[in-house]
Amino acid sequence: MSNIIPSGSTEVVKLDLSAGCVYTVLHGGKPHVAFRLAVEGIGLSYSRQLKKVKGRSWGSVAQKATQLPEDTQRRNLDIVPTRTFLMWLATVNENKISEAARPALIAFQNETADAVEAYWMRGGAINPKANLRQLDTLKERVESQREARLREMSDYRAVTRAINTAGGDREDFRDVQDFIYLELFGMSAETIRKRQPQVNGKARKRDDRWGKAGDLIPSGVAKDHLTETQLKRLDAMVLAMSSMLAAWYPDGMAPLHAIHEAVQVSARAITHQPRALGGAA
Repeated sequence: MSNIIPSGSTEVVKLDLSAGCVYTVLHGGKPHVAFRLAVEGIGLSYSRQLKKVKGRSWGSVAQKATQLPEDTQRRNLDIVPTRTFLMWLATVNENKISEAARPALIAFQNETADAVEAYWMRGGAINPKANLRQLDTLKERVESQREARLREMSDYRAVTRAINTAGGDREDFRDVQDFIYLELFGMSAETIRKRQPQVNGKARKRDDRWGKAGDLIPSGVAKDHLTETQLKRLDAMVLAMSSMLAAWYPDGMAPLHAIHEAVQVSARAITHQPRALGGAA
């Protein structure tokens, strides 16, 4: 399984714990925690805690240009690997912080590692205290997401064929898809689903408790959230990429690094000569 996209992803994910939350992002292919937000979330002085971490042998701090889910612009965040975060948490005395912030600290100490690892490495995190109704809802969401991922793979038949013949799997498809979206629109497929309104997809056939007949059913397919202009650019880029791979590898055995390169070349062509490839500026 290749790892084309996650190491460069700038997507920040908010993980809710039983008390409080942590903001996480991938850096160098590994999950990191937004340190300032966590420190200030339990009422501690950030400058003091940052100095503490930097002065310890186990401390590792990096900066990453990211955009928080609720922000409208990118900013640099201090981030730390999960291991550093857990080592720092072990140094925080719960008796020396406010009573109001204590539950968040305890949740950080008990739940952070499992939640971060589960989200980034296993596809999702489940609150162990979730009730049956919440678990039933999660089951429905999982099935919906699975259907959406399968639909996306069918939409990119040329890409999936090239990945399969190269010996790749579904994880490789997800990485290539994200790279396509990042190259064309500066956002991952997941970010597009979150930040852009849904404009296409299945409509409700009749009124029900979730909406009225004719309303769009919420879709987990990134293409359903693209504008008409973006769709034209995407279709043109996939066509250009497929043609390029067919010329480079007439036997169909395109290695994953070549798929990666074809995405970059095609995206540049669409950006600089959109009309020539049928795209939109």
